[in-house]
Amino acid sequence: MRQVRVLSRCMTVVVVSNRAAFLTAFAEWSLKSRLLVWATRLLAVTQLALPELQHLVTSHWTFTMMNTMFLNLEQVTPTRLGMFVYLPYSPRKAQVARVARWTQATGLTLISHQQLFPEKFSNFFGEQVNVTALPFSPYWIQDEGSGLTQYYGTDYLMLRAIAASLNFTIHVLPAANWDEVTKKVEERESFMATVIYAMLPGRLEQYDFSYPYEYASPTFCMLKPVLKPQFLSLYYPLADEVWASILAVLVLVPATIIMMNIMSIREVQDDRMDTQLVVQEVVRTLLGQDMSRRLTRRSWARVIIGSWLVFAFIIGVAYRGNLTASLTIPKYPARPETLEQLVSVVKKVTMPPYGAQFRDFYSRSDSTVFKALAQRMDLVPSVLDGLQQVSDKQAHIQVRRYLELVIAERFTQAGGTSRLYLGRENVFSGMSAWPLPHDAPYKPQLDFSIRAIIETEPPPSTTFSAIVGFSIIFDAYHHHTLLPANKNNQEGKNKDSKDGKQHQPGLERSAPYPTPLTQVTTKDFQYWDDSSDDYRGVEGTLLPLWRFNYPKARAFIVADVCWSTTHSDLFAAAYTNGGEGGTETGGLVCLYTLKNPGAPERLLHTPTALTSVHLHPTRASVLVGGLTDGSVMFLDARLSRCPRVLISTTSSGKHLLPVSQT
Repeated sequence: MRQVRVLSRCMTVVVVSNRAAFLTAFAEWSLKSRLLVWATRLLAVTQLALPELQHLVTSHWTFTMMNTMFLNLEQVTPTRLGMFVYLPYSPRKAQVARVARWTQATGLTLISHQQLFPEKFSNFFGEQVNVTALPFSPYWIQDEGSGLTQYYGTDYLMLRAIAASLNFTIHVLPAANWDEVTKKVEERESFMATVIYAMLPGRLEQYDFSYPYEYASPTFCMLKPVLKPQFLSLYYPLADEVWASILAVLVLVPATIIMMNIMSIREVQDDRMDTQLVVQEVVRTLLGQDMSRRLTRRSWARVIIGSWLVFAFIIGVAYRGNLTASLTIPKYPARPETLEQLVSVVKKVTMPPYGAQFRDFYSRSDSTVFKALAQRMDLVPSVLDGLQQVSDKQAHIQVRRYLELVIAERFTQAGGTSRLYLGRENVFSGMSAWPLPHDAPYKPQLDFSIRAIIETEPPPSTTFSAIVGFSIIFDAYHHHTLLPANKNNQEGKNKDSKDGKQHQPGLERSAPYPTPLTQVTTKDFQYWDDSSDDYRGVEGTLLPLWRFNYPKARAFIVADVCWSTTHSDLFAAAYTNGGEGGTETGGLVCLYTLKNPGAPERLLHTPTALTSVHLHPTRASVLVGGLTDGSVMFLDARLSRCPRVLISTTSSGKHLLPVSQT
């Protein structure tokens, strides 16, 4: 069956039968087996009465929603074939339309403005489209305060924009839980579930997804660690190793003094030191008190006691300073911030009921960290139950933006503080989209609208039918792009000749860079006003369009960038080594185009580092650079071996300081 489906995705399938029961069985079988997609054309040839045909066409998803037409042999004289198609959305509502007829005399004749196998979902003509969703802030917000249900949120705003584009009315079906939300999608009662869903392998077995429009960012929430009781603050200033060293020295010094005193053979009885007195004096000096009396006159004892006094002084100063700092700026215990730290600390991780799919996904992973996370996962009825149970040994996992909003609304005090915190690292990074029924025929139109919202307005396109090959594509490109460009260059040369302008040798105009990709790219990256910025506070979203990395320039610093005025996709980047003179490793000039961000089009070396660069306003291959030694250099990008044309020298009056551009 899988091989049949692969072969039938982009072809015309013909089913011939005069029995309505067989066609009904085929419709159910093809839907269950996922035989057809919109790209597959289904032509059913039959001989049924018109009422029976209309009942058959309107009763099955395969005939109503898929790309299906009926060729029906009508019982009339002379013999006539009628071609019928079901239009679920049209100006006349849903209808079975006759689009063509065939007779032996006239052949195939179109009798409607509709073409064969017409597009069904480019315009819904204001009809209702069923969707399912549950409140999930800030993506989908439901407000029933005024008696009339109103919807807000980023996903709803995107759905409303798509509805305006495809001309349909949103109808939200009631759902008791998240399982029912997706179950109605699987049963095709709902066209889509319009709330963010992570694209997991297990979910793909139940339903398809729309074009991914956001990264899934589930993170974990835990209770902030608290300071230990205040009496332990006296212990915090010094580390455990330091306390152990102090205790060892505190035992070793009195013992050393006493042992050496006992081993002294010539010690008079009056000069002997009492053990209790030695211990008391050592402890007194450690606490910062003075010695009550002189212990002995022996030189060796004085050396030991003097060393102990220095040690006690250093330890006392360090302890008092650290104690003051710890009382002024308390040091909180370490808390888990990454997934590895989480699984090594917690004993239990909770998720809402749909977390069973995530647990299954984690358990099948090859990562030991994800497997450990799956073993600790447990399900709770709701996110509120999970957040109320969090502690230093239990965490709750949910989408980051949703957790931020719930914590701000339910678990934040009036002063703006909260006992909960979110981990710095996400549990995993994956794509998110809307669930759709398997092989939904309206998915191309929906994906097109989503891409238009999150990316750009796509370039204009037209539908045509022709035999296309590499040679035809090249000829069309040459005719529409290169020939006009060469014609414009020739006109520019003729104009310059008439004006009496003479081009210097070696500085001719360079061949024009192809620009169609540039025109498409500049249109494709116009930003859409992201409504989710309303929930980000002062933060916004900014995605890098291109990254230009050249491995040999990693040790350099970008000093200047200049865009070409003749080619909108061309720019020059000047690199300096960042040294005090820039004379050891030289400099680089890289010419990049938006068509190839991975590598520069030209790489030009300079004897010293560059501080500025500028492209000629009319001659794209010529550029001028300012160097750190005060020189000004003219370069021609077409000369790969020796691009340097002119350079100022000391005799020609070069600058003494690095050249800068304002």
